[in-house]
Amino acid sequence: EYGDVDDLMTTSQSGSFKLTMKNEAQETHCLKAVELWALPIEDGEKALMTRDKEFYLSSKQVSPISATVEGQDVLSSLEESDKVEYFSLADAGNLASKEELILEFSGGELEGERGLVLDFRQSLMTTYFIYSAMAYMGDDVSDIFAKIEREKNLYEQLDNGLKSQLGELEVHLWNYDTQTWELQSALYETGPIAMNRQIVKLKGLAKQSRVRVKLMMNKGLWRIDYAALASLGKELKPIKLQAEGLKKNGANHPYSQTQLLDSTKHLISMPGDYFEMEYALPDSTRKYALHLYSKGYYMEWMRKEWLGDKNLLKLNQMMNHPKRYLRREAKAYKEYELIMEDVFWSSQVESKKISSK
Repeated sequence: EYGDVDDLMTTSQSGSFKLTMKNEAQETHCLKAVELWALPIEDGEKALMTRDKEFYLSSKQVSPISATVEGQDVLSSLEESDKVEYFSLADAGNLASKEELILEFSGGELEGERGLVLDFRQSLMTTYFIYSAMAYMGDDVSDIFAKIEREKNLYEQLDNGLKSQLGELEVHLWNYDTQTWELQSALYETGPIAMNRQIVKLKGLAKQSRVRVKLMMNKGLWRIDYAALASLGKELKPIKLQAEGLKKNGANHPYSQTQLLDSTKHLISMPGDYFEMEYALPDSTRKYALHLYSKGYYMEWMRKEWLGDKNLLKLNQMMNHPKRYLRREAKAYKEYELIMEDVFWSSQVESKKISSK
């Protein structure tokens, strides 16, 4: 169980804000909290968030003047937040192969501290590995997950194995004095569904006419929709709001609201459930940038179609020899890569409807 914050990439100036939360997967969602985080801003300002959930006011952002991957111009896919993403296909010989995306900005017009803004999400590569791992477990899946819960070193082994080989989305800054790339930080968010907007603060960046940034990332793992260089102003503290009204599957549901607001309980969401939540903003005369904080965990349902793929030897290779596994699995992955998006999005579970009678 952990908490995550997502930039909703919207603002509100009304007295309330409504949010719909759907469970469209073969999963059981167990939610400890669903909060709306409001940050007061003025017209023309944005509230930008770091990986560590720090928020900064930004009054100006500039688009890159060039963006290249191995000499190929990819600028048009990064200039706007428009769902026209840059992404590459995985390496057919090794799923751990890396690529570099070089961004160049004219940064002279920005004042003060600056940061790189990225809209990004993962491809279905990690989803493929999660489902493959469960298929390899077969009818031993519950025993293996129970063992993971009991043996914390096994959990760390999983986290530091395949994930470590795939790596994070690294941000490097070009130092014109030393003529070297300097690692600034890295971003990481699992999953292909939500688009994440986060910033990386660029350290020791003097006011200069050109700013060069390099994104080092695993081929076929990341999809990037937008990049910009932003001026960073004062740090902001979010106003954290709880839902004041809640409906489940179209009907008022006080019990679910009690579950959500009680810190000792979980709100349980089954496939097809949807919840409508209403939040009261503190001041109807102010403008707020909105972020969503959610905390909880989910249980993935085993599919009977996976039971025939049980292979504890491949599971052992995935966990204990990830480098070898990523080379050997590349051919199988490439057979599905081009159809994964269509198959994944067509597997959505329809929301339940409440009869009006």
